[in-house]
Amino acid sequence: MPKLQTLGRTLPSAATVDTSGLPETNWKALDLDLDMTFKVQIVNSVVSIDIEINKWDESEDLTRVYMRALDIARAAVDLCSFRDGIGLTVVLETLVTPDGTRSALLLQQSELVGLASSLQDKTPPATADQNNFDKVLRHVITNPQLIRVVHDLTEVLSQTHISPIACGRAMEGIRHFIAPGLERKRGWGKNERGASHRSYVPRPNNRHVKRASTCRPPRIFLARSASIYVNVRG
Repeated sequence: MPKLQTLGRTLPSAATVDTSGLPETNWKALDLDLDMTFKVQIVNSVVSIDIEINKWDESEDLTRVYMRALDIARAAVDLCSFRDGIGLTVVLETLVTPDGTRSALLLQQSELVGLASSLQDKTPPATADQNNFDKVLRHVITNPQLIRVVHDLTEVLSQTHISPIACGRAMEGIRHFIAPGLERKRGWGKNERGASHRSYVPRPNNRHVKRASTCRPPRIFLARSASIYVNVRG
């Protein structure tokens, strides 16, 4: 069976994390006919995950392998965090493929590139501090609610399984910011009347999330919908 390895570290570096004797974990992805076995080891905050897999097609299998490896590593680190009362996180940065090739891991969702038009300049700004990114940044950092909205939206790029919650929370956060104090239905009505791209603005209700979960892949659909909405209204 092909063997891979992912390497990473825990943060912050001031906290030393060590685990030993962690059990092997088997995970199947039936839609890809993928059978994976993971063995995690964390020594002096360095994360090493050995993976045995029944087949290896990087273009098809990498995302699923990475997601499960991160899930398992994060579970171990989260338990250490809970046990020790320390805020810890884990990042996976390197992939070693079956032929021994080492590559840097970079999380990017190409489908979302270009949606944040409010951060881009159509024409060169007159002065450096007049570019759109700086304008939006000044607005965000003076509004804690918007800081949370942006974090919810971008968290989808680095964490697994949170799209329905994080994207919906980002859209609800904008609703509260635009229409504070209004009950939910009236607040969404005010938001939709002000949006310039109404056909791209879905409401984050249960019906929408359930429908999106049947799309392939649902994570991209939700992230794209929320990104467009926050860009238009924010």
